[in-house]
Amino acid sequence: MFRRYDPDRPVPAGVIDTALGNAIRAPSAGFSQGWDFLVLTKPEERQAYWSATTDPDDEPDSWLAGITTAPALILCLSDEDRYLRRYAEPDKGWTDLDEARWPVPYWDIDTGMAALLILLTAVDEGLGACFFGAPPESHEDVFEAFDIPHDRNLIGVVSLGYPLPDTRSGSLRRGRRGLDQVAHHGRFGVHWASRAGFQHVHRAGLRAGQGLIEGHGAYDAGIAVGGEGIADQRPRGDADERGRINTGGAEPGHLVREHLGDGRA
Repeated sequence: MFRRYDPDRPVPAGVIDTALGNAIRAPSAGFSQGWDFLVLTKPEERQAYWSATTDPDDEPDSWLAGITTAPALILCLSDEDRYLRRYAEPDKGWTDLDEARWPVPYWDIDTGMAALLILLTAVDEGLGACFFGAPPESHEDVFEAFDIPHDRNLIGVVSLGYPLPDTRSGSLRRGRRGLDQVAHHGRFGVHWASRAGFQHVHRAGLRAGQGLIEGHGAYDAGIAVGGEGIADQRPRGDADERGRINTGGAEPGHLVREHLGDGRA
């Protein structure tokens, strides 16, 4: 994740449009598509967000000082009611609209997957991005500042921009958990044995991730924006000198679109 940007280089409107177009191709339960995206690009809009989520009397830490340089913010909002109403339709039959039927809040999960597609689009377009949450106690102020309906849930924000060098996240010292720790085969506790094919893909992802680390600096553990998040799935290209995935002449958006179906459940 990138946390510092060039404030004098706005994100082209066409890039934001592509990112949003990819986001709405995310899968959703029952094809409910219970998401909304609020794009903030004007300085006064972004300042209104930061005013709603921070204390002006507090000295900004390094994270806040960096992230507030992003020239574009996309607020990702989920819509629970759209899911409840969708599953009350005849082909689903949950006419009681009972939230207890849902084992997890898929409206939030699906919106999170849409946010991930925005992050991956940023890679395709040569930008940096970061997904972060807003403090819960600030949500009411955010909703009031932007006239957001109160039946929505703010699951997080994606910052977009042209990244600047930054210090690497201290979290990286934790190391990445390997497949021998997190993947199980047939029964929990029987760990997955890596195949040779995965090792090839893993190395491609590492090269891409290293390109981003060396080219731009900040890179958080977890989702590897511009690294393994794409390269592990499509090991067709390496990273160029800017750390951007080389698609071998593919058109912009090629890597993202190849992973997208019609989103139907």
